[in-house]
Amino acid sequence: MKKIFSLVVFAFMVVQVALWAQDAAGTDSAEGAPAASPASPAATRPATASPVAANRGDPLPDDSDVQAAISAGNADQLYKWMALKGQGQAYDTFRLRVRTSLNWYINPDKSVEPYRNGKMNARVRDVPVELISQVFTAPETTLPDVVNALIAKNSSPFEKTKILHDWICDNISYDADLLSSGSTDNQDYASVLKKKMALCSGYSNLMKEMCDIAGIEAKVINGCLKDTAYGYDPSKGIQNNHAWNAVKLGPKWYIVDCTLDAGYVDGKAAIRKYSTDYLFPDSRSFLYSHFAEKPEEQYYGPALNADTFVNEAFIPGSFFRYGLKLAANKPLYTNTAQSEVFMFDMNAANGTIIMSNTISPSSGNRDEAWTMKRGSGGSIITAGYLLPDKNSGSQSADANANASTDANASTGGAQGSQNGEYTCTLYARNKDSVSFKMKVATEEYNIWSEKIKALKDKGDIGVYELSVFKSAYYKVDANDAYYFLDDQFAIERNNIVQKIYGYLNISLIDPEKVLSFTLKDG
Repeated sequence: MKKIFSLVVFAFMVVQVALWAQDAAGTDSAEGAPAASPASPAATRPATASPVAANRGDPLPDDSDVQAAISAGNADQLYKWMALKGQGQAYDTFRLRVRTSLNWYINPDKSVEPYRNGKMNARVRDVPVELISQVFTAPETTLPDVVNALIAKNSSPFEKTKILHDWICDNISYDADLLSSGSTDNQDYASVLKKKMALCSGYSNLMKEMCDIAGIEAKVINGCLKDTAYGYDPSKGIQNNHAWNAVKLGPKWYIVDCTLDAGYVDGKAAIRKYSTDYLFPDSRSFLYSHFAEKPEEQYYGPALNADTFVNEAFIPGSFFRYGLKLAANKPLYTNTAQSEVFMFDMNAANGTIIMSNTISPSSGNRDEAWTMKRGSGGSIITAGYLLPDKNSGSQSADANANASTDANASTGGAQGSQNGEYTCTLYARNKDSVSFKMKVATEEYNIWSEKIKALKDKGDIGVYELSVFKSAYYKVDANDAYYFLDDQFAIERNNIVQKIYGYLNISLIDPEKVLSFTLKDG
């Protein structure tokens, strides 16, 4: 009997030692584990259930729910699950799985940078002419052939998605007249192709249809675009005024907005200007301009709430293209100046970037808007705005001292705001970049025309070069301005335009607006 009792006691002690060892191993949390790539098996490995460990903390969600959240890219839910407390192998495995998937969305994805280079894929112009003519008359039967022709030689799902994005940007124009009318009729993919024009919903529907044909999982997302050019009213808060796409490439969802990458709206006109600012953007950066109706379609955790989105400054994709990042003292959509000078900082990954800024209405004082580079290699950029004094035109001595360090911009004209409210704008350009003057006032363009005619009369340029230059610009009467016809493949034309720019002493550097916000006099 004593022998049996001794054996029972021994067995009990063995079990206890095993449990103690398991608990000790479970205290090393996996939350800080490095993120696995989207192809990592760690993302799809099911949580290993341990009856003992699972009872030592908060209840864990069912494996099917975890897999559904990962598959849907529901980063908000993944973030919430990271707060579950518990010890043991089951919890460690669960946290590693959730953290790995969450990291796909909260950390920048460097692997997509080659596709965000601002260059249109040449295959968009290689589709047979007969297919192109047919797709705009009989899209229901011809679009599959066009898609297949576009992606035939590409195995990468990222490259396929970019080609479809580029083709849409190259062939579909934004319908500014329909936007002004308030109508959203005929935005199905077939109607869009027949008209060769679309609103955001039409762009999104066409992108989804082409992705479906290409075998790429895609969806249309509805939400708010914080851009007044597209109907956003800051006084109304969140508005359902925009649509874009998400595509699933591998296990991760990526964002695509063909509408904004096809160009922009200026006044009552849509201007063609290709970019990749909204092709596979970083999720958090995207939330400075877009707010999805459904939190799970933000692809970020924790999901941004509506008040935060409305209060944050509207920051377009161009800001992040220049490698800029706002510091802790970032401006909001509407700011109240607590002193005569309003300043904020930015981190710059590219030391060769040139910044400038303006404030409007302006007192005409050159020092009222300035930027200053600090840190190693100009890694920190401070932007400052001196509120125009409506009474005496006085200015801050400290601001003037700072402005003399690196004053890149000036303003002129107006004599201050009537209601103490100003629009502050920030511009950027790369030091050695070459760009075309996108917008030219009609009066200025007419002066150009006279000078170019004189060049032709002197024999500096020929009749052909004169006609090519004129074809590069088109007039928008509603805006009383001429716009450059963006076309990366018109190499000969672009070279001729640059040559004539040289004769006219027109700068090849056209700063780009990257940030705008309201400043109130406190």
